[in-house]
Amino acid sequence: MPHKYKLIELLADGRFHSGEQMARVLGVTRAAVWKSLRKLESLDVELHAVSGKGYRLATPLELLNADLIKQQLLPAVAAMIPGIEVHMELPSTNGYLMAKAWAGRHGQVCLAEHQTAGRGRRGRVWHSPFGGNIYLSFLWQVADTSAHPGGASLAVAIGVARALERLGLSDIGLKWPNDIQYRGQKLAGILLEMTAESGSGCTVVAGIGLNVRLLPAHRQDIQQAVTDLQTITGAMPARNSLVATILNETFQVMRQFQNGGLSSLREEWQSRDVYRGRTVVLVTPNRWIEGTAQGIDDQGQLLLQQADGVISRFSGGELSLRAVTP
Repeated sequence: MPHKYKLIELLADGRFHSGEQMARVLGVTRAAVWKSLRKLESLDVELHAVSGKGYRLATPLELLNADLIKQQLLPAVAAMIPGIEVHMELPSTNGYLMAKAWAGRHGQVCLAEHQTAGRGRRGRVWHSPFGGNIYLSFLWQVADTSAHPGGASLAVAIGVARALERLGLSDIGLKWPNDIQYRGQKLAGILLEMTAESGSGCTVVAGIGLNVRLLPAHRQDIQQAVTDLQTITGAMPARNSLVATILNETFQVMRQFQNGGLSSLREEWQSRDVYRGRTVVLVTPNRWIEGTAQGIDDQGQLLLQQADGVISRFSGGELSLRAVTP
């Protein structure tokens, strides 16, 4: 593990640590410690330095821990998860599991404290500051007799919404096809990627990006209204408990999706649909289509009623939905 991450582990308690102490623990020189501390700036980790006391993080940090997460899983959910990996840094958690998909580890979970190439839909960058948010992906194998896999992202969104509501949040809404909102502001997003297998089955990798604590600089870079859990609740949530709750709710939803398809979840998704019944514009690669959002069908396709009364169906992919302001 690079020294900069060992330093974060040491400093995570929020207390002051002297350069001499950190050098002794890491088995390096104080000059090497200083160089590693400088590298933390690139991770947006804020340090306080006080002469005679040493260094500390501006705020204590609860690092993700696979064992602590496992301890809080429901037995039925734990049985569905063969392993949980926590990485200090990855290009992207989705990319990591996609590369490992050949192993066929149904239910495998991957988390990272920091992503160097985090991605959202339509090739957008997903800002991934260290230790501030949740970057989580899991692998789900879909058999040829299962529900249409394209609806999996909507099922995952229901699981995340349930988890947030279990934590005491209200006013959670879903925006087709992959956003979770709080009072009109984006709180989380889902990125679904699939690989075809022999026969008609496929492997789905579902990525969840949840804003826990956004720095002001990152808010300015995001081209939409966003919020985070710390802003909503007034406190930094316990991140390991948060991950366990997300897994508990999402895996139960995915089991329901696997057995009954999206039709068994459609009513619940539509009860949280922020655009249903509203005038919207669907942005496609070739044109903009205005109409009234009428919810989703049993395969997760958007139902859009245009001016002539005809209801058309649209799948996700490179599409984006926007409300029309009166």
